[in-house]
Amino acid sequence: MTEGALDRESKAEYNITITVTDLGTPRLKTEHSITLQVSDVNDNAPAFTQTSYTLFVRENNSPALHIGSVSAT
Repeated sequence: MTEGALDRESKAEYNITITVTDLGTPRLKTEHSITLQVSDVNDNAPAFTQTSYTLFVRENNSPALHIGSVSAT
């Protein structure tokens, strides 16, 4: 979730932390940070189709497994 609209006019680059947890005992958790660069084709801030995205992944997958995509218009 973002705290507000991502606007290239005010900030061109965002650092995003992705947190992943499981429901096991003990509960496992990992975090990964990515850098998001916002391009500005027009003067409208990006709009996401959802306010929150949840992805479910089965255990013991390849480290390079593509688990989903998020896009904005």
